[in-house]
Amino acid sequence: GGLVTLQERSWWVVLVERGRVDVVNDGEELTVTGPALLWLPWQKTMRITARSGTVGGYLVLSETSLANAIGVKPEAADLRVFSGRSFQLPLDDRSSSLYLDIQNCFEMIQREAAGTSQGATTIVEAQVRVLLVLLWRHAAQLGLFQSPVLDVEGFLFGEPHILADRGSAAHHVDRVDVEFARDPGGRLV
Repeated sequence: GGLVTLQERSWWVVLVERGRVDVVNDGEELTVTGPALLWLPWQKTMRITARSGTVGGYLVLSETSLANAIGVKPEAADLRVFSGRSFQLPLDDRSSSLYLDIQNCFEMIQREAAGTSQGATTIVEAQVRVLLVLLWRHAAQLGLFQSPVLDVEGFLFGEPHILADRGSAAHHVDRVDVEFARDPGGRLV
């Protein structure tokens, strides 16, 4: 890989089935081993690398694509706040419904992003919304969505620039880069 220039406000969603991913940001280092999921608001100083043999996938979201995925339902405000934080979710129980649902979301995103079918962007955005709602619901069930910095069983939260040094990673997609193009009127192209 090489260096990638992203929009000022972008998000990385990294799912590692097995192997190791290293995240370096402003001198802070985080090593994540699979299975686990990372949600990272991108910063210019951030560098993410996967070690040889790592199996996983990632999704890069622009602010527009994330806003489309969040939508305007009553939970949208919570989803916007939730999505603005960095977190990692260990997924050690590969038979859990949460793990399987996350895996299914990534697989559908990969299929749709790789194809040329009409409405693929809509399906990708819908799957990102499902993924985000699953994570938000899981955090709420654990009582983790009230404080800006939490380290509680099952979920690690922090401000976007702070990364905890613990965890795991999850999924087995080859690679997913998704950016949504829009014309000046805001319509998908």
